[in-house]
Amino acid sequence: EFKDKEAYFSRTFSSLKNKKVAIIGAGISSAVLAYELSLRGFEIDVFEKHLELGKGASGNESGILSSLILKPKVNLGEFSELSFIEASRFYRQILD
Repeated sequence: EFKDKEAYFSRTFSSLKNKKVAIIGAGISSAVLAYELSLRGFEIDVFEKHLELGKGASGNESGILSSLILKPKVNLGEFSELSFIEASRFYRQILD
């Protein structure tokens, strides 16, 4: 359980007037971004060059979710760890 960690990036968007966003690509990251922004009242347009979704790097069929392991106190390692935690929360939320 990851309840002791705060979200890596958290900001309120209530002051934005035109809540329209264009997302380029329809992989896992884009889908999650579109989902999260739609929960916050944004109008989303997703643009994908392939006919099917998730055909780029998200098309990896192994289904592995893992964090990048780096030395402690390295920003990329911390970002990777927090990204893994947020991804784990998200997948648990949508699969329950």
